[in-house]
Amino acid sequence: MPSQRKPPAAFHRFIASYVVPLAKHPGLTLLTGVVLLVTGLVEVLEQVLIEFDHFLAAHHGVLFLGFVTVVRSLVEFVEGMAFMSEVVEVVEEEAG
Repeated sequence: MPSQRKPPAAFHRFIASYVVPLAKHPGLTLLTGVVLLVTGLVEVLEQVLIEFDHFLAAHHGVLFLGFVTVVRSLVEFVEGMAFMSEVVEVVEEEAG
């Protein structure tokens, strides 16, 4: 069986110590909701009040939601890779 390349340990440590706690923090979910709510309200106010001038738009909220989704997906992807790596090691030990 060809040897499989593992991501560097430093990458796992970085993800585990910085990205995972941030991605799983409930404050991030709250912030995402607030950003989407504010940008949506800004869009509504712009439609209702012609003179309403702003610097936020709904696409800013969608962009933020996309960023949060990517970070959370990255965390789940790395955790899945680590789990699969452990499974492969156990299977190889049992086979050999």
